[in-house]
Amino acid sequence: MNATPTPQATATAAIDGRAIQAQFASLTSDRDKFQTETATLQTKLVQQQSQIQIQRQRQLHLSTTIQSRTTILGESEQSLRLLIDEEKRLRRQYSAEGSEIVSLVNVISH
Repeated sequence: MNATPTPQATATAAIDGRAIQAQFASLTSDRDKFQTETATLQTKLVQQQSQIQIQRQRQLHLSTTIQSRTTILGESEQSLRLLIDEEKRLRRQYSAEGSEIVSLVNVISH
């Protein structure tokens, strides 16, 4: 028995072979597209991570600046209150001294 393929079997095998080659080419093309898309997405991810890091650094800087200015403002407010209290004390002192002077002038005048 000789196992010679029939012309129909040979034609079917050739069609199957071309179909397999076409499928392989299609899968190869899909793989290449997927790899390109993956590389693009990875690049975008790195860029976004970099932008997030920059934003975090800016937020930290702003937070530090705000905290520093709040401290300065608090110190300025405290200094202003001390100055106002000193002004009030001096006004009372000068008022009392003025009253004493008026009293002395009245005593001397009479």
